[in-house]
Amino acid sequence: MKRFSAISCISILLWACNAPGTSNQQEANDSSAAAPISSIPSDEKDLHVTLLDQYFLSNKIHFEDSISCYVVTDNAKFENMFGVAKTMTNKITVPNFEKEYVFAIAVPATEVKTSFVIDSARVSGNNADIYFSITRGGRQGYKSSPVILGTFDKSPSIQNIGFYYKGEMVKMIPLPG
Repeated sequence: MKRFSAISCISILLWACNAPGTSNQQEANDSSAAAPISSIPSDEKDLHVTLLDQYFLSNKIHFEDSISCYVVTDNAKFENMFGVAKTMTNKITVPNFEKEYVFAIAVPATEVKTSFVIDSARVSGNNADIYFSITRGGRQGYKSSPVILGTFDKSPSIQNIGFYYKGEMVKMIPLPG
């Protein structure tokens, strides 16, 4: 009996897939069908971001928001905001402020293990848009100030940096002219 039910179900499914009105062949031959999304023109392009590891946020920084976003334009400000976590074996990448924009995203100190991921970075019009997510884990037993730093090449066409968390704009920062 179970075998008959299984065969009946398979037969009905096969019949339904080949029933009139369920074929996509007519849609494929219809020249008025919408173009695939990938062929829709867009002024957006990918932005290459280099992450700066081995830096930590200075305890001089005071948070006004639950997520803080920064653009750092010179070495003096950079050294005031961030410290270097140098060990005997790690290599520190130092930003070149003449050629690169430096950005940072941070949250207040927490005992919860917290990390950032840059989901995507794009140039859209005159904006560099940074999309990120935050991952939270278990308790660490100590407080740390989670931060992520990144750089991308300067371009005269980029006038603002937008930061987006969960698709929503957190902050738009105009770049110095």
